[in-house]
Amino acid sequence: MNKDTEKAFSWIIKILEENNIPYRISGGFAARAHGVQRDLADIDIEIPEDFLKIIENKAGKYITRPLELFVDENWKIKLLTIIYYGQEIDICSSKSEIFNQQTKKWDSSFVDLEDNIKIKIYGKLVNIEPVDSLISYKTKLDREVDREDILQLKKIYNFN
Repeated sequence: MNKDTEKAFSWIIKILEENNIPYRISGGFAARAHGVQRDLADIDIEIPEDFLKIIENKAGKYITRPLELFVDENWKIKLLTIIYYGQEIDICSSKSEIFNQQTKKWDSSFVDLEDNIKIKIYGKLVNIEPVDSLISYKTKLDREVDREDILQLKKIYNFN
């Protein structure tokens, strides 16, 4: 199946809004919303942990990674992964730990879901992570893709 990001995006936003779930789009999709030009891997959406079960129930057969604590070299986060119309969507808790490459320590992170900006994507006004917050967390992660996003974001917003 070909990837249809617009269909997947519209579908998940509808679920969030119909269920009054606070959310914020982050990661690479947020970077793209801010103008970064690169291929999209997935759609990352942060929500309060208490709402993860609702998404799990609504997404049903599209879940490819069940709701659980996901741990790798960068994250300790409760999340579930969905693939809808070929597009991967990660729905994750607004509470997590992120491995800070600058300090070489785990940082606790609690996302204030009110700290977002509205950007129109596919004709829908949605909550996006602000550029300063995006740069901050991408600086901590410090992966190659993050460094590229930061360079483009700084250029777009005329940051030094």
